Amino acid sequence: MRLPEENHKNEQYFFTKATQDNIIEICSNLRNIAFLCCPSLSLRHELSSREDIKFFDIDARFNSIEYFDISNPKYVGEFDLVVIDPPFFNLSLKKMRKAILSLLNYNFQKKLLITYLIRREKVLLRVFTGFDLKLTGYAEYNNVDRSVRNKIGIYRNF
Repeated sequence: MRLPEENHKNEQYFFTKATQDNIIEICSNLRNIAFLCCPSLSLRHELSSREDIKFFDIDARFNSIEYFDISNPKYVGEFDLVVIDPPFFNLSLKKMRKAILSLLNYNFQKKLLITYLIRREKVLLRVFTGFDLKLTGYAEYNNVDRSVRNKIGIYRNF
């Protein structure tokens, strides 16, 4: 399947291949992973072929994605790592935190990777206190200009 058009109404932007490769490398030795709001990664064979990985989103255009409404999460299982590329403006950080915690069984010792705007780092780290997130790298999207205002960080606790 080829990448469909990004749905900007839902704040959907797809990672560059370099960012995808970086996330795949970060996750390569980890197991039991939930990818949330990362539909383009579901097309990468290195991830989609693994039975211990699940993809969740609201975008039904991707065959291997299970429907998951991040603003109204329902139990879909327990994971050891959540990787999320959330909408930055249409979803509050508190709602995002609730959805992530539901996937991690409310265990702050489990692994979390979030891509998020650097300029909103302070509020992100405050809302996710307990996870001990650190900026470990940067992400880029195919169709977003690379200005300082749009710089995306990769925050994780592992």
